[in-house]
Amino acid sequence: MIGRGDAVRLVEGTRASGKRRWRRSLHVPTEMSAEHRFASMIGPEAATRPSFSHGNCIVELPSCFALRKAYLSDYAQRLSISGANQAEIARELGVELKTVKSLLDTADYWRHRLGH
Repeated sequence: MIGRGDAVRLVEGTRASGKRRWRRSLHVPTEMSAEHRFASMIGPEAATRPSFSHGNCIVELPSCFALRKAYLSDYAQRLSISGANQAEIARELGVELKTVKSLLDTADYWRHRLGH
């Protein structure tokens, strides 16, 4: 409904709820203002779409783990192509060096699935 990129931004911008850290819930208002937190994360135009079908509901967001990993891997590869070494990429992404190696090893796999 809001697209892949906005879905990832929404999941990453929402705090975990409950005991399970992957569970994220979000209240969707019926009237979406441009100042609403939801609109500030994905933009006012995209934020109005869910308010039509899910207004005044609490929506449990999917973890989007694979999609988030795909975008992270793609970003790591773009940093590597632009000349950053693995330590710099790890600092930029806030991950360990072994995670960067894994992301770069699987970057072509994820890039194909993102449609690049």
